[in-house]
Amino acid sequence: MRKMCLGLLFLLLTSMHALQAQGLLGPFDEDALNRFSAKAVNLPYNAGILQQNKWTLLVFLSPECPLSKNYAVVIQQLANDYSDQIQAIGIIPGTTFSKKEIQQFAAKYKLSFPLVVDEKMTVVKAVEATITPEVVLMTDKASLIYRGAIDDWAVELGKKRTKASREYLRDAIRQTQSNIPVTQKINQPVGCLINEF
Repeated sequence: MRKMCLGLLFLLLTSMHALQAQGLLGPFDEDALNRFSAKAVNLPYNAGILQQNKWTLLVFLSPECPLSKNYAVVIQQLANDYSDQIQAIGIIPGTTFSKKEIQQFAAKYKLSFPLVVDEKMTVVKAVEATITPEVVLMTDKASLIYRGAIDDWAVELGKKRTKASREYLRDAIRQTQSNIPVTQKINQPVGCLINEF
């Protein structure tokens, strides 16, 4: 039994080191995030990615990705619920979508958090995002709190549960607020791959 426990601990530590080496656990490039120009497409907003005494929730979205559309309302609710502690920023990777398309997406789903176009993929690369929708929640010093799937509603593309049974992002926020270590810092996101254009 002891050998099994040690083996599991070794596997856990090995996988954590692998995730750290990939840049998935941060700390992220604070300078790159601070240099990024965050002028929003959908509302007046010119603040930086990182704000003192607030966590930043980066939400990688695509106006044409079905799951981005499905999760827009969920993210807006989370942004509302934790607005005193978290600033939510929608990141639209690349140059595929026009300003008008992004504004229409924001209007249709009543998004009141800023949507910013990451034309040069600066933020995408800084946090190693790969999917829309994918979330990265970090401290004001660019340390990771949580990344990945919002909840477990989407099992895979085209396959969903009736409703979510686990709310990964909300759980991570609550645990961190209560000074409890986040039980799962990473959950594999499901959605559309971020393209390099």
